[in-house]
Amino acid sequence: MVSEKGHFEMEIDLLFGKIERIWDELIKSKLSEQKKGELYHSFCNFLGGFAARLEEKHPYLNETH
Repeated sequence: MVSEKGHFEMEIDLLFGKIERIWDELIKSKLSEQKKGELYHSFCNFLGGFAARLEEKHPYLNETH
């Protein structure tokens, strides 16, 4: 039986795998390097904003353990 923490770790791993496959396809695409860079920058901004929003709502997420 998988613990609740283990379940969420598996879900995060699945999400990471999906994101990695998307980026592998994007890198292979015919888009210009500039367009790929722009998409990467937007993606990084999205992740940073998402993390900041979660930490604002749940400050304990930002604590060092």
